[in-house]
Amino acid sequence: MELQGGTLKRRVVHLIKDRLHPNEIYQLITQREVRYSPADQEANACRDRAVMALGVASAGRITEIVGGPVFKWDKEKKKAFKVQGKRHPGLQVENLSILPERILVSNMAVVKRSQKMIDKYGIQITTRDPFAIPLKRDLYDNPFWDQLVPFGWLIYEYLVRFAPKSGKLFPFEDTRAYQIIREVTGNYPHWFRAQAEHFYGHFLLTDSVKLAKFLNLLDPKHTKHYIGYDWTAQLKDKLMSMDFAWIDSATRDIQQRMEPVRPNFEAEHIERAGRAISNAHIDRSIFTQEEWAAHLQKIKTYIETKAVFVVDAWSWSEGWLTEWFKTNYKLVGFDDVAEQFSCKYNELKAQKGIGLFPDFMGERKGIWLSVELECFSEEYKHHPSDYADVVVCYDESGPINKEVLSLRKMLNVKEVILSREIPEFLYLYDQDFRTQYDTRMQMRQLEMRRQAEEIWK
Repeated sequence: MELQGGTLKRRVVHLIKDRLHPNEIYQLITQREVRYSPADQEANACRDRAVMALGVASAGRITEIVGGPVFKWDKEKKKAFKVQGKRHPGLQVENLSILPERILVSNMAVVKRSQKMIDKYGIQITTRDPFAIPLKRDLYDNPFWDQLVPFGWLIYEYLVRFAPKSGKLFPFEDTRAYQIIREVTGNYPHWFRAQAEHFYGHFLLTDSVKLAKFLNLLDPKHTKHYIGYDWTAQLKDKLMSMDFAWIDSATRDIQQRMEPVRPNFEAEHIERAGRAISNAHIDRSIFTQEEWAAHLQKIKTYIETKAVFVVDAWSWSEGWLTEWFKTNYKLVGFDDVAEQFSCKYNELKAQKGIGLFPDFMGERKGIWLSVELECFSEEYKHHPSDYADVVVCYDESGPINKEVLSLRKMLNVKEVILSREIPEFLYLYDQDFRTQYDTRMQMRQLEMRRQAEEIWK
């Protein structure tokens, strides 16, 4: 189903002409990544792959996986409308259990269940029976189950590395999932469900009753599109018309990716890619709460010695810089300031014949100058060259043909970081922190290898 203009437009199954084998679907969902900030790229790409892998392995609707609005069908208008105040929760972390050799999915919700249907058939129609996604080959007599192993490892990677400890498994709902799937694969979510049902119906659960039970469909006739018959399947020596060599290779790639990577902090000064520290992702969960609290105490010493200034914000924001500049303008050589759109600001603009709208007017030694605030100096290039006389920013990211007053230089500190970048700063500057972190990550790596070897035996 696809949402269009507030109503649902049905994606007819027979319109899907291409039937891909699992290795082709795997290549499709791993061929590219949605672009995120450098600090979030690895975690979010892993999460996105897990969403799509669950779509294939479960043959579930995307709303059943990530959650979304509840719709009600209007028979008279022949349209479905959102039910205000109700939402499908999507999978929770507690719905997935990592067992030896497989991932068990329990109590996965089934959407499109009206109260009338529940009253008629019972509450059991709202959830699926438990089902397993294999993490190892040769668990089943039917060898085609092995084709799901790499998808299981994509899910396993997310559960081990980046998934929350409890609660909602994915931090978004169906609309965002649609966007991710469209950008990565060029297809829509229900296409994955149709491909998965075709694979299950032709190779795994080749009986309409069994497939309907697996999907918790009330009438087996709805699976007839997906059930295949091939006389060669009844032969004692079946012809394997599907690639199996890719399974081990794909799984090894995921296992290698799961090995912790040491952050690349060799430069004397923090390097940034965009607005995030480059090549950096410190996993705070490696420490206990007490250990982390002790490490945070060290930041006070670094602040006192001017090794760092911590911006108490989660992301780089001109709003925070504006509030700081309004109360600290004298630290950067101004005697007075007039904020944008204030009466004084408008009078000064009129006197100087300024037609543009810089963030402040600032007085320095009796001369009023136009002042523009940017997070990083190079962002000023988006403005006309005469937009302001002075640029105030957190840090210089590149030369511009303007006077630049950076917070780092004005405060005479070595680094300016966000509060969320404290772990990366400590890794760069504190040897005890770095040693403890590297040791713990090595221990985790050995344990993850041990678990992977146990599963893969």
